[in-house]
Amino acid sequence: MRLEVRCCCQPRKLLGWLDVPERLAKAGTVIRFVVDEGLRDQNGAPHYSQLALPVEWYRLSWAANAQLALKSEETPIEVLRRIGGFTENPECR
Repeated sequence: MRLEVRCCCQPRKLLGWLDVPERLAKAGTVIRFVVDEGLRDQNGAPHYSQLALPVEWYRLSWAANAQLALKSEETPIEVLRRIGGFTENPECR
C-alpha cells in the first residue's frame, strides 16, 4: 500500500510517498524504514540506520475525507530521500 508522507508541522505539505505492507497501514502503527547512510566501513560494507514513522489519520479540511499518511516527525527531506522506495513530491524540490 502506498502512503503519503506528510510534514508533521504542516500536514498540507506533501513530502512524498512510501510503500508499506498493507497489514501495517493502520493508524497508531509505527513503521521502521531502513536508511542508507551513504557511508562504507573499511571493508566496503554499507552503513544503514533505521527511521521510525507513525501512521496517522489526516483530514486536510473539514469537508475532506480522512486518509492515512505517514507523519514525517521532523525528518529532513534529505534523510527521506535515502529510504529505498521513497518517491519525492516534485513540488518539494
